[in-house]
Amino acid sequence: MRLSLALAAAFVATLLAAPGRAESSPVPDAQLRQMTQEVCAMPVHRAKPGIWVCGLLRDYPLPAGETKCPLSFDQAAGRADGKVRIYYGRFTEDTRQALAAYYAACEPEANNQGGSALFRMVEGKFRLIRYFPGLVMDDCVVLPTEDAGRDTPYCLFSGLGQGTLDQRFGSLDLAAAAKPNADPIETWFESTNADGSLGVVVVCGAASPAIHEIMEVRAGAGPKEIVLEGDYVDPASAQAACARFRRGEFNDDERTSRENVEGGDKFAFLREGEPKYLRVRVHFDLPSREPRIEFTHEPAPAQ
Repeated sequence: MRLSLALAAAFVATLLAAPGRAESSPVPDAQLRQMTQEVCAMPVHRAKPGIWVCGLLRDYPLPAGETKCPLSFDQAAGRADGKVRIYYGRFTEDTRQALAAYYAACEPEANNQGGSALFRMVEGKFRLIRYFPGLVMDDCVVLPTEDAGRDTPYCLFSGLGQGTLDQRFGSLDLAAAAKPNADPIETWFESTNADGSLGVVVVCGAASPAIHEIMEVRAGAGPKEIVLEGDYVDPASAQAACARFRRGEFNDDERTSRENVEGGDKFAFLREGEPKYLRVRVHFDLPSREPRIEFTHEPAPAQ
């Protein structure tokens, strides 16, 4: 499974950048410590350079049966790069706010082992507004809305269950996120792969390639353009698998998957050394929610 998502721009640059083009930013160590301390009922401790951990949270809605919930903002749900996903804007009120993803040891896999916290920025410091358990974004771009001077995060979310990676992208409504049982994500685009249960597979004869994984959300060249960067299986890589599929040639593992995994019999299986990936870009030109998909012949970056 290849999970990778990029983060860009320095913290100071984000503070000084023109509004409406905000992407995720690194946070200086002192700022990260203060943000972590803001949610903590005891002094935070440094787990290692750049990683601050709170052992006892302040006002956190603990899951049933949990009494402790160590939390950090630098290793949220599947991140291996140790960077913070934090986005700035005027999301729910007419003042500068920050939305940051966190990892929380008490949160179950159903909640992506974390969530997000919304802060108000006061004289350069983070002041907690509320938590959103389970709302773990992989990557976002923030653009202004047309009314009331509010900003909207447009985010990618991923969920991994039983070997299947499900991803969806769309606008995030933080006001709706505060309501019980509300879905705050207006989904514009979805993709899935079953690498963890089936291995790398393709559907032979499909009208167009399937997107394998989205790895980055970024602002496009236009003032209202958003681009999703991802990959797809090189059709040349799939040729051998589709030839085997048509001949009915399957090894023991492939036969087991065809028999035991729902829908497994419709896929051709790529074997070790066969998968190669090309870059795909999914463009959105707001206010349109219709994706424009660009399958390129550029090699996808190694992950």
